Amino acid sequence: MKQTTDRFHLILSAVAAVATLLAVSMAGTVLAAGEEETEPELEYSRGVKQCMACHKEGREKPAHEIFLTTMGIKGDPASPFAEGNHDCEACHGPSAHHIRKQKDGSRLPPTVTFSDKEPVEKQNEMCMSCHNDGGRFHWPGSAHDVEGNACVDCHDVHAPNDAVMALETQPEVCYDCDDSQDCDGDGLVCCHTVQAGAIAGCVPEGQCGEDLLCGSDLECAERTDGLRPFCCLVDLLGTSFYMCRTSC
Repeated sequence: MKQTTDRFHLILSAVAAVATLLAVSMAGTVLAAGEEETEPELEYSRGVKQCMACHKEGREKPAHEIFLTTMGIKGDPASPFAEGNHDCEACHGPSAHHIRKQKDGSRLPPTVTFSDKEPVEKQNEMCMSCHNDGGRFHWPGSAHDVEGNACVDCHDVHAPNDAVMALETQPEVCYDCDDSQDCDGDGLVCCHTVQAGAIAGCVPEGQCGEDLLCGSDLECAERTDGLRPFCCLVDLLGTSFYMCRTSC
């Protein structure tokens, strides 16, 4: 009888010890009353080689063509892939968590996804953290900024040739959003002189780019058939010049 009692006490002691260990381990995960939960600290992965294991040519979401763009020139200190610039995570943010698979086999998204489900401000803040020179002086307060457009709505940074950056392919990108700028049949062409701070619009053929430089409002009104009647002072990268615009 004594042996049975002793064995029973040993079992009770073992159960109590296990319960104590469980309580201690769980205490580390339980937040104190009133304490807010904080997200884990973000970390960078080991770099582009890890990214390309999944995002190489032939995979579901390839991103290899970025190396055919100016952003992919490793020798350029401003490139995301230059030494110390964190490669893909220069744009997508520290995303070591994205590399690691979850228990169900899925992956958490990168810190910045540039998807339509992500706030435009978060996306554009990442772009403007590097693209903050004089070439973007026109962006704050522009029509695209006010309307809440993301940079990636028009730009495809993974593509070897970003369509919106070439006059030949730019209109098709613009028409995707604003078919009012389709100038076909009017004897006009769409002019989107972004680098000079002008707004997209229809102008007589041959009057895009440098041809829109001007000396007076009257000259602009005559040359653009009243579409860009104001000769405005524009400052670009420290150089000032006058250009025909819809408003100053």
